[in-house]
Amino acid sequence: KDEACASDSLEGEGEKNSKSSPSVDGAANASAADEATQNISKPDATKMAETFSKILSQCKDSKAALQSCTSEEECNKAFMGMTVCAGQYMCPLQHKSLLETLDSVSGSNMDEEMAEAKINVAMEVLGECVAKYDKRAGMAKKQHEDVFQKVMAQKS
Repeated sequence: KDEACASDSLEGEGEKNSKSSPSVDGAANASAADEATQNISKPDATKMAETFSKILSQCKDSKAALQSCTSEEECNKAFMGMTVCAGQYMCPLQHKSLLETLDSVSGSNMDEEMAEAKINVAMEVLGECVAKYDKRAGMAKKQHEDVFQKVMAQKS
C-alpha cells in the first residue's frame, strides 16, 4: 500500500497485479520484456508524457483516494478506480471494452457469476494494459527525462 500511495504513477501496483495473475501465453511475456528494453523515441516519449500529464489532471480524485486509503478493501477499490481512470488515456480500446462489458451485463438476465466473470476478465485486461504502458512510460521517462519535465512544466 505504501509503495502504491507514494507513486505518481501506477508502476508499483501494476507489477503487483501482474505477478498475481498467471500469464496465458509465455511468449507474450517474452515479447513484452523485449519491448520494454527497446529505446523509446522522443516523439513516443512526448506522447507518453502528455498522457501522464492528462491523467494527473483528470484523475485527481482517484489518485487522492489511492493515497489516502487505509484498509485493503478501500485500497483495492481505489486502485481499481485509478486503473479505470488512467486506462481511458493509456489504453482506450481496453477501457471501451470494459465499459461495453459493464453495459452488456447491466440489467441483463445473465447469471450473476457469469456477469462477474466477464467484468473481471475485462478489468484484468485493462489492468495488464495499464501496467505495461506504465512500465514503458517509466523507461521513456528515464531515457527522455527532459521531455517529461518540459511537458509537466507546460501543464503547471
